[in-house]
Amino acid sequence: MSGRVVALVALALGYSALSRASGDLLDPAGELWIVSSPAQCPGVDGTLFDYEGVIHAHVTSVMDSLARKPRLIDTRAGLLEALQRRALRGWLFLFISGHGVASDGTSRVCLGDGSRPGDWLDIDRDLLPALPTSLSGAVVVLDSCSSAHVDPRLARIPTTIISASPYVVDASALFGTTILASLSAAIDDNCNGVFDDDDLFSGATHRLSAALSFVAFEAWPKLRRNAPSPLPLPVRARPSSRCVALASTAETVPAAVLPTALVNQRGAQAALARGKIALPRLDHDFFVVADGADPNEARILRSVATTAGLGEIHGVDATQAVALAATTTFADIYKLEPSFGWLRTWRLRDGSLVSVVRMRSAACGLPSRTVLSGPELVVPGLTPRYSQAVRYLRDVQGSPPGPATACFEPEGQCFVASPRPLQLGECDRDAIR
Repeated sequence: MSGRVVALVALALGYSALSRASGDLLDPAGELWIVSSPAQCPGVDGTLFDYEGVIHAHVTSVMDSLARKPRLIDTRAGLLEALQRRALRGWLFLFISGHGVASDGTSRVCLGDGSRPGDWLDIDRDLLPALPTSLSGAVVVLDSCSSAHVDPRLARIPTTIISASPYVVDASALFGTTILASLSAAIDDNCNGVFDDDDLFSGATHRLSAALSFVAFEAWPKLRRNAPSPLPLPVRARPSSRCVALASTAETVPAAVLPTALVNQRGAQAALARGKIALPRLDHDFFVVADGADPNEARILRSVATTAGLGEIHGVDATQAVALAATTTFADIYKLEPSFGWLRTWRLRDGSLVSVVRMRSAACGLPSRTVLSGPELVVPGLTPRYSQAVRYLRDVQGSPPGPATACFEPEGQCFVASPRPLQLGECDRDAIR
């Protein structure tokens, strides 16, 4: 695809621009705040002047590349006072760097300019309730130790928290600088036309995985969100040729063949790139039946999937289905593939094989927005460091705030909870033999 065609398609699909060279377009509404604290607080030793000096240098470089002037804050009182401004509007990006601990099941960050002992900021008790309702949403980055013990459901607005690790992370991991590098790149990796928390997180984790061992440095980044879809950042997205091609293919699907709810919410998603603030929201996902499926098995799958609350997408070919899935961030699209008495369920967004079960237990192979986080890590002779938890992929109605626990899921809220009771029949070991 030529550069001119890429540009035209990108602009048609809501991308602001392929570069910042033109300078005639505004960034999405909102502010960039940086809280860089070298201070020490009771319970932690030593100041972080060297580390925060590196962070400050990166902030200066990144903001120059974005042609933005961030608000710089270095004390707890200054941050909470700034959040009381009634004029705050749009999307807030809040980057907080400093010493961190987990106390009473919640994460705290030490804030201060270093001239005297700092003050602890409790994320759950102090920061989240203080986020003003005048904001459309907030993306909070915690570049500190033990920063993943947080519950974004305590905020009154759509909120994402990206944490460096549930544990004491080595400063050599340079989590903060990788986040800032991802912010500077502003690549729309999830192909929804905006630069959002999902793009920021994936950009940072890709850089971290290429540069270091998560195990060696205890860097286990987590993303927790209380919203039904990714939250935009107040930075223009840079589209990739991959996303432009996928979006172009998705545009070939006539709206008349798609479920009305999917069309409407894809419209809301596209409107975000044009400055709208309403997040797309849908309480269910979708499925397609694989081409060439046995008609009788397809009929059974349609019945079971509909009972499970999934909506079917008709009238699209395999390429179009993949393009729709890859450019939709508020819902997933799955391919149900029956073959020789077995059912394979694929998540089309990333090509992941979700499950393989016998057709007689097809209900056990259907996706759910609330799933177990997977097997706990068991090392002979050692106490497991990760506990099995419930992963909340998006909004889960009726789930009260609760303590967080570390689990292998990089995204979603991992809270201590009882496993969800099966609703569609018994899924026992016979289902996967």
